[in-house]
Amino acid sequence: MGKFHGNRIVSNMSIYAARIKYEAKLLNAHYDKSFVSTSFYGMRQSPKLICNLHFNIVGVDCTAKIVYNGYDAPKCWLLSPTFENPQHIYKNDGRLCLYDPDNNEWNRTSNIFNTFVPWCMEWVVFQMIYEETGEWQHPERHPNGLSEKELKAILQKFNIT
Repeated sequence: MGKFHGNRIVSNMSIYAARIKYEAKLLNAHYDKSFVSTSFYGMRQSPKLICNLHFNIVGVDCTAKIVYNGYDAPKCWLLSPTFENPQHIYKNDGRLCLYDPDNNEWNRTSNIFNTFVPWCMEWVVFQMIYEETGEWQHPERHPNGLSEKELKAILQKFNIT
């Protein structure tokens, strides 16, 4: 069922479609089209925003896909590069674990452009560090990892400031 609006009922699907159109508008306003491209799927029945990211971290070309239905938290997959032993991914579908749902880092008022996009890029950086050190160093997930000085040295090694 939908919500009553004026003299008509607005379906939840049209609300979700409006939400994902708004998210696409924000993404396109904040990022260059060579970095983020957006498209829509199933706008009448089951609307989804498909967001493709193309970025480069320390000479490594990366491609990721974010899918958002306007209601649930977005889902993000790293399409390339492939890592031999990726950390913090959901085993059932391979999507990236980008935040802790228990910490309320994402909610329905959050926006993709300033959460999932930078979180995805950050995940790649920490995965690269993991490939070098064998330890997952993300400060939110493992606060007892490297010291700030050690982490800074690794980030400098990768030319990340």
